[in-house]
Amino acid sequence: MNAAQAQERGFTLVELLVVMTILGLACSVAALALPKPGNHVRREAERLAARIHVAQQQAVLQNRPVALLVTTTGYAFERRTAGVWQPIPEPPLAPETWQQGTTIALPSQQARIRFDATGIADPLAIELLRNGERAMVFADSRGEIDVAH
Repeated sequence: MNAAQAQERGFTLVELLVVMTILGLACSVAALALPKPGNHVRREAERLAARIHVAQQQAVLQNRPVALLVTTTGYAFERRTAGVWQPIPEPPLAPETWQQGTTIALPSQQARIRFDATGIADPLAIELLRNGERAMVFADSRGEIDVAH
């Protein structure tokens, strides 16, 4: 085989299969990263759980109680300073309203979960409902936070 014939050779079947496998894996990863349709209330519950976890960490790191106040319209975080509960206005613990159409099930019109300086919490379960979907955010007495649907 001379040099001109070697340059016109093209791709081998193995090279094409490797490229196809890489493209297939990339498409699979992209498909898994896309949000599932109709699972919006779950995302809202996961966001709430993540923010509760941040509040718990702040209580431990700052060595002062932090509380979550949940109402039918939204939720806010508070910090105990000089014996008084004061709202936390800065992100990521700034007050938040529920997304449109979201309702919550609470024992009363509002609920509070308080983390002490060790991260231990008052137990609480918050049920979020929207368009027939539901998600639960649990916080137990050890401070463990979980989301279920």
